[in-house]
Amino acid sequence: MLSNNLNTKKKPEEEELRHILEIEHGEEKQTVHLKDRNYSIGRHPTNAIVIASQQVSRTHAILLRKGYANENISFLLIDGDLQGRKSNNGIFINGKKIHEHELKHGDLIQIGTDVKANYYIYHVSVSLKTKTHNNDSLRCKLFLEEETEVKGYDEICEKELNYPNLRRLASFADLSPNPIVEINQNGEITYQNLAANKKFPNLHKRKLFHPLFKDLSLEPINIHGNVSKKEITIEKEVFEQYIHYLAEDKLIRLYIFDITEHKLSKKKLEYQAHYDLQTGLPNRAYFNERLSKTIQLAKKHHKKMAVMFLDLDRFKKINDTLGHKAGDSLLKNFAKRFKSSLPKNGFVARWGGDEFTVLLTEIENIEEASKIARRILQEVKKPFEIEGQAFYVTSSIGIAIYPENGKEVDTLIKNADSALYLAKRNGRNNYRFYSPSIQVKSSESLKLENSLHTALENQEFLLYYQPQMNLKTKEICGFEALLRWNHPEKGLISPNRFIPIAEDTGLIIPIGEWILKTACNQMLTWQKAAFPFGKISVNISARQFQQSNFVVKIAEILKETNFNPEYLELEITETTVIENVDYVIKTLKQLLRLGVSISMDDFGTGYSSLSYLKKFPFHTIKIDRSFVNDLKDNSKDQEIISAVIAIGHCLKMKVIAEGVETIDQRELLHSLNCDEIQGYWLSKPLPPEDVPSFFLNFPEKLKNYNHKVIPMDLIRQKKNHAQDFK
Repeated sequence: MLSNNLNTKKKPEEEELRHILEIEHGEEKQTVHLKDRNYSIGRHPTNAIVIASQQVSRTHAILLRKGYANENISFLLIDGDLQGRKSNNGIFINGKKIHEHELKHGDLIQIGTDVKANYYIYHVSVSLKTKTHNNDSLRCKLFLEEETEVKGYDEICEKELNYPNLRRLASFADLSPNPIVEINQNGEITYQNLAANKKFPNLHKRKLFHPLFKDLSLEPINIHGNVSKKEITIEKEVFEQYIHYLAEDKLIRLYIFDITEHKLSKKKLEYQAHYDLQTGLPNRAYFNERLSKTIQLAKKHHKKMAVMFLDLDRFKKINDTLGHKAGDSLLKNFAKRFKSSLPKNGFVARWGGDEFTVLLTEIENIEEASKIARRILQEVKKPFEIEGQAFYVTSSIGIAIYPENGKEVDTLIKNADSALYLAKRNGRNNYRFYSPSIQVKSSESLKLENSLHTALENQEFLLYYQPQMNLKTKEICGFEALLRWNHPEKGLISPNRFIPIAEDTGLIIPIGEWILKTACNQMLTWQKAAFPFGKISVNISARQFQQSNFVVKIAEILKETNFNPEYLELEITETTVIENVDYVIKTLKQLLRLGVSISMDDFGTGYSSLSYLKKFPFHTIKIDRSFVNDLKDNSKDQEIISAVIAIGHCLKMKVIAEGVETIDQRELLHSLNCDEIQGYWLSKPLPPEDVPSFFLNFPEKLKNYNHKVIPMDLIRQKKNHAQDFK
């Protein structure tokens, strides 16, 4: 109630502005007229403004008044209390998080997560009505009306007015920054203030055809002080219009407030509540809401539907190597392509990080989901151009079907996530459907992961060594070091089971350093025992290679073990080198300066771009075993291997074939001019203590092979040193 008597000592201009804070928490609303110098806001009852929400801190924010003269007064909103302690859930102004902010008219404030507030500066509007009493003196009634609610009028003064006072009161409406328009029952504009003239310059020309007067009833309303409110849009601006029916005067007065910014801020907040700002896709909350409604429809109409859980394989390496800007750009481009690959019944959302979810409504069978999954994998496999470079990424997908794999939101998402876990454990770049057995496998994988954290400390890792033979000299030219895990309960565990876990957890980095040190020390032992056989090859994981200090670590290990770098060959996969070409070239050149050799492992299984072979300083190309398995005369595999060997030799690179298991494969590779081989025909991977006996039996292995054998006296000499292998 505004009823301050004009006879008080307050200056007239102090009556012009009102600072209002409207707070909403659920169904509770409170309006605070800001008059004091400061206010504390929080859930504790000692605060000046109490908000009973658990999402609001004990003292969540402070309001401080600035200025003294009425027109210069403003309020500063500060996050936290006066002791500098910040609130738990923060403060957002128009969708942006703030620490302190000088409030402006129309600001939309979010306190915590479930409390909203609006801040307004209201200019008091004054209506003057005169009437003659028995003493014929001039008397007045002053009507004060605010934006949010007009409660009739209160008698503010009843005194004789002189003409200066009359002029001052009459000027109040013109001083208002908000448009005020008055019309009579005939539709004639009887008054418009300066703000209305400025905002709506063609008002007099268009008259009742102006949008301000659309659907406006001109019929007299007999209830004095009756007010209605409506929202109107004029071109791109939105206005809130309060319509005051003055039945006694047969007038209609319009108070108009520009709420365009307020509406945009509200729309932005609503968008942020449902969409991911980075990719433009629906967010997790929106997906869950949509999934819940779709489940209800599927249940009602007895339809199948599918939920997919997808993420990018090894996305963290891109972020770690190129920075978050490049990673964000990749996610944005990925989301755009991902969305375009879906059918009309597909709804995609960003779950968080590099994880995405897909809802497929009304599918006929699981084969339909399979086709869509294959299409997604094919689309995202195409290169992405980021900062002028081509990047290749793959993804893995887990799929859960309604109603077989769950009938509730949480169950379907959890089971799709479990299926994704299985897809990643099976080599990535594929999809898997959920089955109850996955839960058992996931539990076993979790136990395996827990054991992996202590395996290095407990000395449970072993290195096996697989020999490599030069097809021309018929000599052992090197060994490849291969990791094995001797689990205390499960025995030897295949690398295919634990290496992906080590990659995902980051344990591959300390394990990789252990492999390098152990292999170098073992090679030194063999060299001291007079068994020189060329190089020791060590596989380098993609995550290990992408470390910013990778070259420094290699140099430190070489120095620590006192190992000659010319006997060390590092094997990196084809997919590793294509992820960041500039970084790879720089790193490989630094390794060359150290004196180590570099081999491209598994050539042919990735993208096999010849431009990579030309750009990267490799010494060796390793042909993947998948091309050797079915190697026959006049086969396509033979043509591919022949071409790779020719290209490698043209670029002065050595070519070695993996997975050689038969004499026919060996002889065919020899005829194709392949340089080296390794595989079960020559030997399976050996523990270090079995390497001496391999050397002793090697001549017998090659007895029927026309080659230069190792002299027996040298074999006997090496036999005397066999003890040094153990």
